[in-house]
Amino acid sequence: MGTLSGIWNYAYLVSEDTNFSGTIPPAKKGTSRIDDSKNSNQIAAEEDIYYDVYFHAKTITFSADMDAVDVGRLTFNCEHVVFENIATDGVKCKNELVIQYKDGGSADFSALTNPNSISSESVISITNSNIIEPTGGFTPVFNKEPQLVDPVEGWKYITEITQVNGSEAGRTGEIFFSLFNMYYSDVDVTIEYQSENGWAAAGSVTKTIKSLDFDTVAIPFTIPGDAQELDTDKFTYTLNYGLPNPVEQKITLTCRIEKAPDVPGMVSLDSPADEAENVVLQPELSWVETAEADYYMIELAADVDFNDVVIRTISNTTSLLIDSDLSENTVYYWHVSASNGGGSGDWSATWSFRSEGQNSVDPMQLLTNTKLYPNPFSETTTLEYTLSAPAYIRINIHNALGIRIAAFDEGVKDTGSHSTVFNAANHPAGIYYYTIQTGDVSESGKMMLVR
Repeated sequence: MGTLSGIWNYAYLVSEDTNFSGTIPPAKKGTSRIDDSKNSNQIAAEEDIYYDVYFHAKTITFSADMDAVDVGRLTFNCEHVVFENIATDGVKCKNELVIQYKDGGSADFSALTNPNSISSESVISITNSNIIEPTGGFTPVFNKEPQLVDPVEGWKYITEITQVNGSEAGRTGEIFFSLFNMYYSDVDVTIEYQSENGWAAAGSVTKTIKSLDFDTVAIPFTIPGDAQELDTDKFTYTLNYGLPNPVEQKITLTCRIEKAPDVPGMVSLDSPADEAENVVLQPELSWVETAEADYYMIELAADVDFNDVVIRTISNTTSLLIDSDLSENTVYYWHVSASNGGGSGDWSATWSFRSEGQNSVDPMQLLTNTKLYPNPFSETTTLEYTLSAPAYIRINIHNALGIRIAAFDEGVKDTGSHSTVFNAANHPAGIYYYTIQTGDVSESGKMMLVR
């Protein structure tokens, strides 16, 4: 028997001698294929997944009971294959059925007697050499007449994937070959290569690739220091591993001269204000957008020297919402640096804040004297409130359906009275509700807009 390996919705059975009499049914959710039709990374719950199955062997004996083999594509690469004891509907292919063997090989269908024992919804392709047909021909046992193709001296059982790393003038790069062996035995692969302009020295390398395994080869090249933007060199390589006429292939190496971006400047912090008191336990840190920045590094620590770092993370925006409670009544220190492909800028100035806690102002006394005037109002109204200690204030306005129509992120407000103007010029008349929130404390009220 061979080794059965599932690779996504592909399966390979590789062996020198294969005697197959099993089943290959379609799979269900959680096994192999991603359903791209819904533009998501979810596997369709009830969709059948049909495997494309490849047999690589010197000799193959194949049999199947009714409905035993239900696949997408079925391919035989071998020297000799014998089909026997295949029941009606024993083999069903949603796609092609390919029986390919080397020049001098054979395919024996003489034991097939059941009608429509092998069917394909696409093409049936059989090497047209040394065929022993079923008694009565192919028509009774195949659902369609097969296409007969010329035999080949060998087939491509080594798959190569190439990748080029390195593209700057005067820099050394590498061409990587990932070589996959889908043959039933180990294979010696020789890569012969050269380049037109000498970026890669001519040479060759030989690797032994084990059956159903892969290996890599890295070939260095150097782009000259005086190369100009988009200068190229043609890299030519040939894979030799048993094919009678190895195919010559080419890769174009292109020089790209790219200037690294300037390192971003120092970040300016925004909120919470430096030395703010009574900051909520899940604050939002914000800073001013910095030119040339691709992302920001943020550190929050319990000491000014940042030896006791509580949070170290990155953000692609100019804010970071801390989504777990900080310790109560604790002074925290934070700073931010901006980064891009050219490197990281200096850390910002270090700011501090004290979190709310037992020694802070009584939360129930923090927000008082909330009032709205005028109310009712025809276009604008003023929301006034008083703080007994500095606090981070957010104000939300909702309509009668509970839909938020306006939001004011006021930031940290000092002790004392404050006011915010709401302009309703673009909203219809009706009942609205306001909420002033700081931490877990909030005040809400009704407002009436008239026309």
